[in-house]
Amino acid sequence: MKSVIKLYVIILFFSISNFIQAQSKEISSVGIVPNYDEKETPFKIYGTIYMSDGITPAKNYTVTINQANENGDFLVDENDNLISAASLKTDQNGNYTFYTYVPGNDRRYNRLQEIFMKVETPNGGAYAMPTLLFDIDPMLTKRCRKQIAKRSDASRILKLTNTNDENIVKKDFILTLDLERIN
Repeated sequence: MKSVIKLYVIILFFSISNFIQAQSKEISSVGIVPNYDEKETPFKIYGTIYMSDGITPAKNYTVTINQANENGDFLVDENDNLISAASLKTDQNGNYTFYTYVPGNDRRYNRLQEIFMKVETPNGGAYAMPTLLFDIDPMLTKRCRKQIAKRSDASRILKLTNTNDENIVKKDFILTLDLERIN
């Protein structure tokens, strides 16, 4: 009987603490991919997200990044949530900051090192942003770079800069009217 009561108290404690955490958890303008600092190439990406006019900041927009792990695999937890993911909400000036790492590529399928981004508007619309690529990716050949420059935005190829022993990259986005709606 004592063990049943103990079990009940433990379950009750975790239920209440999870409820309190869920109520008090507010998304900030900084997103952190779990264990990013333990990876081979951690970095900080930051910048501003603008509305389609290129001037007005996209304030209070939710931004989510998804990426493969360092081996090029997309792993999920027991709830089918991607492990290498993070979300944030832009601040009043449209600013954002992610702490993440350069993902691996899957050479079996000729996959580039990519970060996938999704932006959700305050009214609920969700849009896929162009994927982010990496200048240091050995799979990103000259031919690939030429095709990207011809067909899309070559600025999506990120070049990490080492400043004070930290890899960083600044990347601003404009929410163009031709983004693919995903909901």
